[in-house]
Amino acid sequence: YNMSYSDIIDSLMEARLARETARITFPEGITLIEAARLLEENGVCGADDFIYTFNSSVFGFEYEKYVLSSTLKLYKYEGYLFPDTYEFYTGDSAYNVVKKIKTRTNEILSAKGFTIDQVVILASIIQKEAASEEEMKTIASVFINRLNNSEEYPRLQSDTSNSYIENVIKKVLTVEYQEMYDAYDTYVCTGLPVG
Repeated sequence: YNMSYSDIIDSLMEARLARETARITFPEGITLIEAARLLEENGVCGADDFIYTFNSSVFGFEYEKYVLSSTLKLYKYEGYLFPDTYEFYTGDSAYNVVKKIKTRTNEILSAKGFTIDQVVILASIIQKEAASEEEMKTIASVFINRLNNSEEYPRLQSDTSNSYIENVIKKVLTVEYQEMYDAYDTYVCTGLPVG
């Protein structure tokens, strides 16, 4: 039977409203593992699916071209989940969920003078290191000065990298992988860590 244009719109809206949604807030400094757990607990998508898709799917965003792959990185896109409140459909595919998050991340990322990967790594360290927004500016300038004077300050020396090694990497890996630890350890590696 014939439906008017506005009837079609109404029925599509109703169908859309019938789908359950979940509002999830990802706080600053959240790890991919924590985000995956939140998504699974809220019935949005499976945690393992999410982590796999987040690190392996490419959506053609500008920033994706600049994210380096490395066998020493635990997760390629750790740090690329923009902290925000999102609304997801429950029982959705990890692909749709990841696309929504990466679209938001893409809107935020446009940096000068550093590669996008470097900015995300540096921002992640600063965010974990600082107690307040005011402190972030001070810490950022200290680290940027160190990076710009690599002769004098070859290492960033941030304790946050060690807590990531202890609390995230070592809990995921089932074997000791000293090379990876060293690549993340800002007391060992020169300049920025691998991720």
